[in-house]
Amino acid sequence: MLLTINQDNYDKINILYSEKTKNNILTNGDFYRIYYSNKYFTTNGIYLLINLKNVKIDSYFNKIKCIFDKFSNKNIIAFIKNIEHTLLNNSPVKNKTPKYRIDDQLSQNFIKIFGDHNNRVNMLYENLDILLKISGIWCDDTNYGITFRFFINN
Repeated sequence: MLLTINQDNYDKINILYSEKTKNNILTNGDFYRIYYSNKYFTTNGIYLLINLKNVKIDSYFNKIKCIFDKFSNKNIIAFIKNIEHTLLNNSPVKNKTPKYRIDDQLSQNFIKIFGDHNNRVNMLYENLDILLKISGIWCDDTNYGITFRFFINN
C-alpha cells in the first residue's frame, strides 16, 4: 500500500532533502533523496495521485505513452510543473543547470508510463488516475533534475 497525496493536500513546506550520496545509476553523479514529511507521516519520496481527463494510452516503442488533452488538464499540468520547478529551485544543488524533464513531457501533451499496461493500449479514457512518484534529484558535472516515474493507478 502506498500513501499518496493529492493536489489539495500537497504543501511544499513538507519537502526535505537528504545529504548527497553517490548516484548508483549515473556515472560520476550524485543523488539527493527527497522526503515528504508532516506531523502525521514521512514518506521516502513524494507520491502524488493525479487525475487526467480525456486521455489515450498508446504503445510507444517498448513503452506506454499517455496522451492527454492540454485544455482539460491545464490546472493539473500547471500544478505538476510548479512542483518540479520548486523542487529544483529549492534543492541543495547549486551552480548547475536544471533539466525540467517532467515539464518537457507535459509540454508535449504526453507522459511516459512505467509498468506492464499492455491491456490498456489503444484505449481512450474520460478520466484516468495516475500516480507520480518523485524519488529525488540526480546531478552530474553540469546538470541536475528530478528522478520520477508515472504509473497508472489500478
